[in-house]
Amino acid sequence: MGHFDFVDSLSLRNNLDVAFDHILTLIPFSESKSYGVLEKSSFRKTIIIYTAYIIEALLFNQVNKKCSEDDFISHKWELENPKELHIIDDKHKVVGGKYVLKPTKLQLDKINLAIINKLLHDKKLINDDMFGRIDKVRILRNDQHFGMHTAIKEYTKTDLEFVFSVAKDVKELVQN
Repeated sequence: MGHFDFVDSLSLRNNLDVAFDHILTLIPFSESKSYGVLEKSSFRKTIIIYTAYIIEALLFNQVNKKCSEDDFISHKWELENPKELHIIDDKHKVVGGKYVLKPTKLQLDKINLAIINKLLHDKKLINDDMFGRIDKVRILRNDQHFGMHTAIKEYTKTDLEFVFSVAKDVKELVQN
């Protein structure tokens, strides 16, 4: 018996079970006295990435169950038939035209944790607290990107405990 038997999609359920097994394999390393702070942080980072994946997949499952096609439509203002009215300088000009509110459909294979979280919050399927906690997990997961950081983030046992508590709450939400 798997940990995610309540998930309808067999492939998603199998992927969730594999990710969960990876987490279980890595947890002992993240607390082992055989490793230094940096190595433990690296194991924790990987665990956080897998746990965020599980949270995202469970919430995606919830979106598929609770949202209609209309929920995947957003609207964006677009300028149609722009006409140059006045040139101010080489970087600025005044244009006229018609603003039209155009619908765009979200591509389900392109949505990420931030979009899923916002969609469920907007539909009142998660409360403000859960929305904030899920977003904090997203930020923790994304902190692994080196881009603008001056130092590599150290992942702590507290970070893991927080991410696990969110995963537990998300799992309970999706099961009910």
